[in-house]
Amino acid sequence: MAVGYLTEQNIQVSRGLVRGSTTLNIFGYNTSITTSFIPAWEFASVYVYPSSAITMTVTSASSSDNGKTLLIQGLDANHTEITDTVTLNGGGDVNTNIPFFRINNVVLTSGTVNVGLITIQNTGKTVNYAGVRAGDGTNQNSIYTVPAGKEFYLYRIDAFSNDSTAPKPGLFRNFVRNASGQEYTVARTTFYNQMNIQRRIPFKYTEKSDIQLQLRTASGTYEMNVFAEGILVDVPRTMQV
Repeated sequence: MAVGYLTEQNIQVSRGLVRGSTTLNIFGYNTSITTSFIPAWEFASVYVYPSSAITMTVTSASSSDNGKTLLIQGLDANHTEITDTVTLNGGGDVNTNIPFFRINNVVLTSGTVNVGLITIQNTGKTVNYAGVRAGDGTNQNSIYTVPAGKEFYLYRIDAFSNDSTAPKPGLFRNFVRNASGQEYTVARTTFYNQMNIQRRIPFKYTEKSDIQLQLRTASGTYEMNVFAEGILVDVPRTMQV
């Protein structure tokens, strides 16, 4: 069975029935993107990665979030997948139990929804590494780092430019930094209103790659969104360094 790029195999991957493979969806938006390329994430700024694994400080802006639990999924200094659960101190700070080198996902796991903006920062609270907007319950950002021992195969990217004042294009850029620190813009395009890219052959990201799906406006400030999907697969042990 196949409907467009939807196949029976892809459905089985989503169901968790294909060993060594999982689906990966990347969603990101920001209501205040300007003329500088940034990932679509919770803050209207460029994203800066930690230079080493660090303890993170988690803060909710609302005392109503006190006692709610937050699951943080990311990578350690070896790019190995790690998770941590913290209990929010509404209006105050709480530190993670383990250091993080990368943060890939943040999900509220109790308390229905977060009332205040949740920030995840360095302990000095000078750099944002992740966040959850009030009412979202999970982070929504177009940033992902491929874990060690895995590869990510990108199938689809959609982007949206919500400028209602005049027919001006949005701009998209696929930015990648590999494990050795080399940086690449592997794709770039302009689009009006909506961009849809469906790859017949998926684009491969190797392990430890930092991925940012970035957007900017031609002029002005307005909301932009990006959605991407693909499959994360285990690298055969004979291929791992």
